[in-house]
Amino acid sequence: MKELAQFIKISRIKLGIPQIKFAKQMGVHPSLVSKWELEQRTPTIYELQKMYELFQWNFSAILFPKKTDDPLSLLEARVAALEQQLTSAGKEN
Repeated sequence: MKELAQFIKISRIKLGIPQIKFAKQMGVHPSLVSKWELEQRTPTIYELQKMYELFQWNFSAILFPKKTDDPLSLLEARVAALEQQLTSAGKEN
């Protein structure tokens, strides 16, 4: 989940949002944001959906990334794969 943790942190920093403000916008305790970014906890599907809305992540760009060496684009592709795994696991239960 290292990729997801980095993706959350990079996205938050790109928007210039401090952890405390991000936590408030997400409706969670600031320590939880820190745990996400330090790979100590994984956001729930609900929390990921809120992040997609807040960060305005583009589903098509994540699912079908362009060939690039941009670290954020590569990270987005990995997050999409992780999200697919989480979705599949949720459907099995």
